[in-house]
Amino acid sequence: YTDATFTIGKDTYVKGETELVKATNLNDSKHYKISIDSPSSSSDSYITACFNPSSGSDVLTGTYVLAANAALGTNNWQAELQEFDNPGCGDGDDERASDNFSVVAPKPDLIAVKSHNPAGDVIEGQAFTWKIHIANTGTASALFSNGQTILIDNLPSSGATYGAPAVVNASGITGTINCSIAANNLSCVASGAVNINAGGAFDVSFETTPTDNGSLKNPRNGGGMKCAVDPNDNILEVTGTNNSCAETVNVDEYPYTE
Repeated sequence: YTDATFTIGKDTYVKGETELVKATNLNDSKHYKISIDSPSSSSDSYITACFNPSSGSDVLTGTYVLAANAALGTNNWQAELQEFDNPGCGDGDDERASDNFSVVAPKPDLIAVKSHNPAGDVIEGQAFTWKIHIANTGTASALFSNGQTILIDNLPSSGATYGAPAVVNASGITGTINCSIAANNLSCVASGAVNINAGGAFDVSFETTPTDNGSLKNPRNGGGMKCAVDPNDNILEVTGTNNSCAETVNVDEYPYTE
């Protein structure tokens, strides 16, 4: 007999997610159930029926939906493989294997991606559109209070002129986002409460006209210069490492003809 192999889908789950548990390398002379132990309960919660493998290659899988009010905790939830001698799993169980996991509250996760259209190199004197795509890829809403900065972009201070920015392609957003460019700095601020729901997104676009050849590096060089969503860390997110955006656009000299 070889000990069973017991695995859970991942080490940390968010409330509302579904956990997947799998047991392999089972003893075909035994019977099995998978249970979940919550830190708020003193009894096992079985998530599978009694299972008798016909061979050691059979796999027992179970799923468990973590409720919206599931207890939070770090490594204090436990998935267990219970082993029984009798059919029906009516006799006393024997814990064959277990694995602990954590349950955390849902959090937003804001991302920012900058691009330009038409793509590729641009030509001096010919306008293109710069766009920043903002999205909430997390599992909870991101709520900005009135006056809080949602997006900032320190644009190149030379080599281009900029048109008025516009918020476009908004979905899953409530409230008003006001964007403006002053002194080559783009700023988008919440006018009243702004809620970016989980899965919500919007774009900020503005016309850019290169005035010289070379490259437009965004954000511009200098200490503290940035292109980022939630630049002041007002939102408690899954991670802030994906809040920044950057792009360098190459500008070709306007073709000269006699």
